[in-house]
Amino acid sequence: MSEIFVMLMMLAFMIDQNQQLTNELFCSVWKKLKSKRALWEKMRSLFHNYELDSMEMLYTALYNGYKRSKPEILYDDS
Repeated sequence: MSEIFVMLMMLAFMIDQNQQLTNELFCSVWKKLKSKRALWEKMRSLFHNYELDSMEMLYTALYNGYKRSKPEILYDDS
């Protein structure tokens, strides 16, 4: 089981490194935000608050900006 987790971690690391080296939009966002920490915080925030269709949508929102919306409150009707 631990071997599987090691392989998954290595795969995630490889994909991350590939994005950093080859994805122009990712590199542009990283350059704009000036630090990897800021980049990951903004990405995490968008993942928590919005439904995103793709990584391209995520990077485009970070690069161009996005409109923040008010939360839709769900009331318990039971």
